Amino acid sequence: MSDQWMNLPSSWSLQNVQAVLTVVVSALSALMIWVTTRTFWRRGAIPVTKESRTVPILSLLTISSLGEVFDTLKVFKLRVLSVRYLAICVQCIVVVIFSLSGMLSGPIARFSSRMGVEERGQEKIVSALVKWNETQQSLTRAGFPTDQLLDFLPDPSRHWFYREDEWNSSWSARCDFIPATPVELQSTGNRSDTLLYTQVSGLKDLTPERFHNKSVYLGRYQLAAFEENRGNYRDVLLFVLRYPDGWTRANFNWDKRMSFSILSVHMHNAPRPSDMDGDGISFGEGKIEKASYTRTDCDLTRIEKMPDDLQFAYPHTLDADSIVQAYADYYRPNLIQQSIANASISPPSPEELFQFYQVYMITKDTQLPHSVQRVITVEVPTVELSIAWLAVVLFFFCVVILGLILYIVFLFKQRSRLSGIPNSKLDWMAISIKEATGQLNKPDHIGHTNDQDKDATEIVRPTQPMESTGQTTWEQLKSAKFGPIRQSSGSLGTLKIQLP
Repeated sequence: MSDQWMNLPSSWSLQNVQAVLTVVVSALSALMIWVTTRTFWRRGAIPVTKESRTVPILSLLTISSLGEVFDTLKVFKLRVLSVRYLAICVQCIVVVIFSLSGMLSGPIARFSSRMGVEERGQEKIVSALVKWNETQQSLTRAGFPTDQLLDFLPDPSRHWFYREDEWNSSWSARCDFIPATPVELQSTGNRSDTLLYTQVSGLKDLTPERFHNKSVYLGRYQLAAFEENRGNYRDVLLFVLRYPDGWTRANFNWDKRMSFSILSVHMHNAPRPSDMDGDGISFGEGKIEKASYTRTDCDLTRIEKMPDDLQFAYPHTLDADSIVQAYADYYRPNLIQQSIANASISPPSPEELFQFYQVYMITKDTQLPHSVQRVITVEVPTVELSIAWLAVVLFFFCVVILGLILYIVFLFKQRSRLSGIPNSKLDWMAISIKEATGQLNKPDHIGHTNDQDKDATEIVRPTQPMESTGQTTWEQLKSAKFGPIRQSSGSLGTLKIQLP
């Protein structure tokens, strides 16, 4: 969610929201046109009802459709842009804008809403046995940092993400990451010693000297390889782990602080022994065509006060063999797939090496499910509504409501005097028909024409005859008036259309 978008309830689908928005835009456009025409008609009728004076007949003109806009422009031409006819010009503009908005309500609804995510608190973290790849994808997606181990495993099926203030991990980590570096290695083919460093010269130099102290650290390794033939590895990923030996006195306090190093070496076209007879020899004799390595060296420190006796990471395991075996098992399928495809292969990045260590530890520590309550931020798919669009809609909605209120109040207060004022195109047609049939000046057809001077409506015929076409000239149209005519006694008489 951004500052320009507002989240809607997650149960609302995007399709339903856009369908409703389409209806809202169409309805609001129609209401804006109607309110605009009623507002200008009210503006023209007020002098007739309150001040009892005549007004230009064009002040009662209302325009409510694109067709009427075209007809008006055909008659007025450029005169519609003059200040005198500002009300007509404004009506034309409003009708055009909101008629187009009604026609384009679908695209407007489409671009005023979108799918987004909302941050919410997840109350329950499920500790369960999960697959390594699912957990690693979860950590990557969440942006979990490489400076700590996990005490709890959020549900990998939820799109959670890391917030520093929501985590108080018991183990912190300070790691040195060595990026991919080319190296020249030689396989000795020495079968008298099963030590890896004896089989591959130059390999020992890839791990810092402090991790070679046998009184403190164990050395374990595993291969993930694709064999092109019995005499050659096409590609090999070698993982070498230097891990504290928990049985030695030097590691008496390793439950509070410990260090380890994990080395990953990719070898291309490495010699393979002619017979793999289980004697611990992994490489044959010859030059390794190409090799590169990455390495992660980490110092782990536990906080002084543990949260409780059970809910914390347990890196000080006595089973280092399983750790390095997990690396080989995890990366073997992808290595084989890439090697068969002759794709470019690089060792895992040093950050990825530590992230898998995080994954291994938390999956190991959560094999016995134990549910706990923690607040973790998760992403929930929601429909987002443009705040700018909403502000525009609310503005015009308020305009519509205000216009309706003013119009209703006006109708209520002046209802006794409005019966003679034409309100729509049908009213004007009725007046024209009655004038043409000679019925307009007959008593009681709309109001009254008697001695009590009650209101009525009539046409006062022009002093000069109309044009032969039967149409009113422009000068007659713009000079025509509508309003009450005073009687000889000085009182107000009938409401009339007065043509020049």
